[in-house]
Amino acid sequence: FRSLKFVFPALTSPLRSTFTMAPMKRPAAASAGAEPKKRGTGLSKKLASVSKVVKSADSYPKSVLAMLTEQMDCSLGVCKEERHAFQARIVEMIQEVVASVEAGLKASIEAAEQKVAEADGIKVSREAAVEAAAGAVTAKTEALSAAQAAASAATAEQKEANKALSHAKNEQKTGNAALEVAEAKKNKLQDAIANSFGPLQNGELTEPAKVKEAVAAIGKIAKEFAFDAAMVTSLPSALNKAKADMGPFDILVLGQVDAELKKNLAAQEEILAQGEPAKVEREEKVKAAEAALAAKVAADEAAAEALKKAQEELKAAEVDQKAKNKELKSFGPEMKQVKAELDEAKEALEELKAGGIADLQELAERSIHPPEAPAEEAAPAEEAAAPAAEAAAA
Repeated sequence: FRSLKFVFPALTSPLRSTFTMAPMKRPAAASAGAEPKKRGTGLSKKLASVSKVVKSADSYPKSVLAMLTEQMDCSLGVCKEERHAFQARIVEMIQEVVASVEAGLKASIEAAEQKVAEADGIKVSREAAVEAAAGAVTAKTEALSAAQAAASAATAEQKEANKALSHAKNEQKTGNAALEVAEAKKNKLQDAIANSFGPLQNGELTEPAKVKEAVAAIGKIAKEFAFDAAMVTSLPSALNKAKADMGPFDILVLGQVDAELKKNLAAQEEILAQGEPAKVEREEKVKAAEAALAAKVAADEAAAEALKKAQEELKAAEVDQKAKNKELKSFGPEMKQVKAELDEAKEALEELKAGGIADLQELAERSIHPPEAPAEEAAPAEEAAAPAAEAAAA
């Protein structure tokens, strides 16, 4: 056994300290309803039976299971009195592995029995989940309808706010048109007084070209504002003279032009002053309409987002409802499978006890000394021999 000790130096320590136990897969069992196979009585058949159980312990390293099956003949196949210490340790390891297989089957049985015991509660729970899921779908459907209505209303209100803003802007444009005209006339008059008539009247313009330009500007203003025809006719002659060359008539004409310019300027300023309150009111109305539209746009966007969320929530609720219905529908087949696995595990455990475990126990305790016949078996033999002797004597 020196080669084995060299390959597996840790085998002298307890097996459970080397490997972590886990539930074992059950050894192959006869199908449900089939007649149980008769167990062989020969040594080789019993070793094969134990080897099959050992190989089914898939929570152990394959190398360890292979070593155990390879060394089974020269350890478990040897009578207990003739086993070396290493052989005895191999037998102990085989016993632990087989015990783990049995424990795995028992754990599977216990888990299946627990599921069967909890079946009614699980069914009630799944039925309640289906009912709750249906209620959630109903609630989410109603919420979606409400969100759709709110979104439609918000869109309609936004359209109305757009119309109100357009109306306010149109009113502002129409109402301000006369004021804009008055503002333009006022600016023309102010420009003519400051840059043309004033400098000509005061003799500030001396260059012929500039004088000509200023005279033309005043003439244009006189015609636009309908100055007296005679005044308009006399105006160029008076304006083209130097201040020192002006006669009384020229001074009279200039005075009349000055008065007309100021009168028209005052008229435009009066128009603007009288129209200012209404202009401010129209401006405020436009600002209010713009603010109202901004609020409606925000409300419409929020309603659209709420609608999208309601649609997603309904979809999620429908997916959940489908899953809950599927879980309830699968309850029967699941429990049928659990019960089938329970019956199979119980059958496998019984087969294991009658087969691999019994063979292992017998081989582990096999002795070089033949077992003594039980005393109660000897008596029937003697009783059977007595009638035979009597018959011979007769």
